[in-house]
Amino acid sequence: MRSHLIDIEVDPEDYYEKFKFFIENLNDLLYVVDPSKNFAINFINKQIHNNLLGYVDNELINKPFLDLIHPEDIKKIKKPLIKGHDGAGKLEEARIKAVNGYYIWFEFKIKKFKNKIKKNRLLIIAKDITEKKNLEEKVREYEAKLKNLMTSLPEIRFWKLFYPKKYEEALRVSYEMLQKVIDNIPENIFWKDKNLVYLGCNQNYAMLIKADNPENIIGKTDLNLFSDKEKVDQLRQKELNVMNSNRPEYHTVESRTLSDGKEIWLDISRIPLHNSEGNTVGLLVTYDDITERKKAERQLKESEKKFRKVFETIPDLYFLVTDGGTILDYKAERKDLYLPPNKFIGKQLIELIPKKLRNLALKAIRTTIINEKATIVEYNLLINDEIRYFEARHLYFSLDRVAIFVRDITERKRAEILIKKEFKKLKELEQIRKDLISRFSHELKTPLVPLITGAELLKTVYKDQIRSDEAIEIIELINKGGIRLDELINKLLEVTRIEAEKLTLNIQNVDLSKLVKVCSKDMKYLLEKRKLGLSLNIPEKFYINIDKVRIKEVIENLLSNATKNSPPNAKITIGLKKDEKWAILTVSDTGVGFTEKEMEFLFTRFGKIDRDSEGLEYLDIQGSGLGLFISKNIVEMHKGQIWVESAGRNKGSKFIIKLPIN
Repeated sequence: MRSHLIDIEVDPEDYYEKFKFFIENLNDLLYVVDPSKNFAINFINKQIHNNLLGYVDNELINKPFLDLIHPEDIKKIKKPLIKGHDGAGKLEEARIKAVNGYYIWFEFKIKKFKNKIKKNRLLIIAKDITEKKNLEEKVREYEAKLKNLMTSLPEIRFWKLFYPKKYEEALRVSYEMLQKVIDNIPENIFWKDKNLVYLGCNQNYAMLIKADNPENIIGKTDLNLFSDKEKVDQLRQKELNVMNSNRPEYHTVESRTLSDGKEIWLDISRIPLHNSEGNTVGLLVTYDDITERKKAERQLKESEKKFRKVFETIPDLYFLVTDGGTILDYKAERKDLYLPPNKFIGKQLIELIPKKLRNLALKAIRTTIINEKATIVEYNLLINDEIRYFEARHLYFSLDRVAIFVRDITERKRAEILIKKEFKKLKELEQIRKDLISRFSHELKTPLVPLITGAELLKTVYKDQIRSDEAIEIIELINKGGIRLDELINKLLEVTRIEAEKLTLNIQNVDLSKLVKVCSKDMKYLLEKRKLGLSLNIPEKFYINIDKVRIKEVIENLLSNATKNSPPNAKITIGLKKDEKWAILTVSDTGVGFTEKEMEFLFTRFGKIDRDSEGLEYLDIQGSGLGLFISKNIVEMHKGQIWVESAGRNKGSKFIIKLPIN
C-alpha cells in the first residue's frame, strides 16, 4: 500500500480491517463508489468524515456521491468520474456539502480498480484545500484593489496614447493622486520592484520607520533603512521566496531594528504583483505594527514568571481539574499527596477519592463554574493511620476548568476541637456557677427572713425592754445589714433570671411622669440626708406601654447612683420628653462623673467602680455593681437603649434611656 492509497491494486474494503488504523487516521476523505449505480457510495473512512463534515456512522453508504457535490461543481467533477474508467488520475477541485449545510473545498484524485468479485469501482481521495482557497481569495482581493486604483486614473491611458511627450508628467500627477488614496488606508503599506527597491509606501509606513514622508524611501532598499544587516538579509530572502514561489504569505510576525536602534514588531502579509501577462513584477506588503502588543506580551511573561515564583512558594497543594472532575495538572510534594502522580493525572476524582467525598467534590466544581466564585469545602482523610483535615478552595479558571488549592488544616482543626472542648467545659462551669448562685441565694434568703424580721421586732415592739443604747445600736446594725444582704440576694436572683432568659415583662399602659414622681418621693429622705437638690423637668402626663415594676426599678437605681456619687449641695435633674417615636428619660447630676475607661465597663456584671484611693470621702461607695447591669437588660427587653455621658472626673454625668413609644 503506497502513499494516499492512490496506487493500490486491491479492494480497500477488503483491506479495511487490516489497515483500519491507517485508513481511519488519514487527513483526507476516502470514498469507494460504484459507477454502475449512479456512483453510489460503498465505503468511506468514518472518523475523518465525522471530523471534517459531521457525518456519523454509515449514513452516506449507498447514497449517490454527486449528491454531496455543490450544484455548480457537479458538471466539472462528473467528467473525471466517468474518465476514471480509463484510469485518468487528474486533480480536480470541487465543494462537498457538510452536515450543517455549508460547503468545503476539496481537491480530488480519482482512480479505477476492480473489487474482489471483479466489479469496477472508483477510489476517490479528497484533500481539504480550504486554506488554499482562502489565500487565493485574499490575493484576488488585493489584486482587485490595486487594479481598481490604477484603472481609476484615466489620465495615464489618455496621455500615453495621444500625447506621449506629456506621459511622464501625467504619470507623476497620477502617482500623486494614487499616493493620496493610499495614505488614507489605515494599514501600513509599501511596494517594491522585482529587485526589492522601494517604489512607494503610504504615510503610515514612512512615519513608522522615521522616514517622515514616502518620497524619502523611493529608490532605497532595506539596507538603507534598517541597522540589523543580518535580519535585512533574512527579510530579503523571504521576499524573494514569495515572488519566486508566486504564493502570498500572510500573518508572519517579525521584528526590525531601525537605524536609530529602536526595535519594532510587525504582523506582515506579502503578496506578489503581476503584470498583464501574468509575470511577477514586484511585491506588495501590508502589515500591522504590533510593537505595543509584543511589549504587553513580554510584560505578561514577566508577570507570569513573578506569579510562578509566588505560586511555587505557596504551601498549598494545587490541582487543575475539568468540569467533569478529571485531574489535568498538579503542584505538590510527593509526601503530601494521597496518591502518587502517575495514579491520578488524567483520572477522574470519583475514581480516586473515598465515596463520601465524591458528590461533595463534584458539587463544589459545578457550583464554582456556574457562579464563577470561590467554593470552600472541608474534609478529612485517613493517611498513614492518622486522620488529617483539609480545606479545598475551588477557584473559577475557565468555562470548563477549576483550580483547586488544598491546604492541610489538621493543626487548626485540632486547635478548634480543643477550643470547643474547653468552651464546653467553660459553659458547664458557667452553668454550675449560675446554679450555685441561684441555690445559695435561695438558701440564704430562708434564714435571712427571720433575722430581718427579728431585728425589726426588737427595734419596735421590744425597744422599751432593752435598756442599753449599745444593744439598740447593734440591733439596728443587724437590721440594716440584713436589708442590704436581702437586696444583694434579690439582685443576684434577678441576674440569674436574666441570664436564664426567665425574666418576663408585664407590659401595661403607664403614666411615666407619675412613675418618676413616685420614685423621687421615695428617695426624698436620702436626698435630704445628703443635702442634694432634685428638680423634675417632665410633662404633666406621659403614657407609654412598659412594665411598671421593672422601669421603676431602673429609675430608682439611676436616681440612687446619682445620689451616692454626688457631693453635698449638688443638683440632680430628671428630664422626660418625646423625640419622634421615642420617650427619652434622662438622669443628670453634677457629681463625680466618669472617665472614658470607667464608662467602658459601667454596664457590665459586677461593674462596680473602685474609688477608695481617690479621696472622695463624701461618696457612698457601697453597692454590688449589679444595678446598672440589670437596668441595661430591662431597658433592652423593652427594645430600648441606655448609655451614659460624662465630660470626665468631677464634671458630672448624664444617664439617657430611650424607650419606644409603640
